Amino acid sequence: SLLFSISVFSSQTTEGTEFWVTYMNNALLEDESDGLALELIVSSRNDAEIFVENPRTGWKITSSISANTVKKIAVPCEQGYIYNPATIYDAGIRITSTSPISLYASNYSNASYDATIVLPITGIGNDYIIQTFESTGLREFCVVATEDNTLLTITPNAETYEGHQRGVAYSGILNMGQAYMVMSQDEYYELSGGQVKANKPIAVFAGHICANVPNGVDWCDHIVEQQLPTNMWGKNFALTKTSGLAGDHVRVTALKNGTDIHIN
Repeated sequence: SLLFSISVFSSQTTEGTEFWVTYMNNALLEDESDGLALELIVSSRNDAEIFVENPRTGWKITSSISANTVKKIAVPCEQGYIYNPATIYDAGIRITSTSPISLYASNYSNASYDATIVLPITGIGNDYIIQTFESTGLREFCVVATEDNTLLTITPNAETYEGHQRGVAYSGILNMGQAYMVMSQDEYYELSGGQVKANKPIAVFAGHICANVPNGVDWCDHIVEQQLPTNMWGKNFALTKTSGLAGDHVRVTALKNGTDIHIN
């Protein structure tokens, strides 16, 4: 439910008053003329004023939400959408509010749609290991800098679209509100397990341009999920079965060598 936050740690929540987000390539569509529509989906326990801006371009809007309701806010594609990999975009969207809110970001096209919960700045960090869905097609992840002079170091787990090799780190500088997307070199290269590190807090989103779920089934859809920094990973998880399915596909990524996995 959009009206309830998710407890990440006992001291953490997905509610907050400051967030950063960007939108990755969806089904190789470029802009609104392709049927793209970007939205923020906001819910709040209390009345709140919401301020949405792109600090790189000066674009901004103000909205309000009543307690215990849900509101959608449109984001122009030219402000928050990333089409090409290996290019620095002024596409980081900053959302602030006068009272804690829960936030989702949706990336819609006529035949491809997904949404992700957006973590507040209290839930982001400096160290990430990429996790995405295992499907043929182009995988992708994106980094948003929340501060100037952010030194970003990426170690991909597969050859990237722009030619960076598996296991070979490369670095660059992002300023506040700038975003950078990495894409797999071809449809069979898996980006999961790659590392992203920075000297300042970054927001990281990962997914798939258009994945078949389950793999091998026709008609693909965009996939996106904000990544948890490694300092917020855990050891115990509870899963529920998806209604109508015989079972669910679960991927486990280890932070350290020698990790034992127990399934009950």
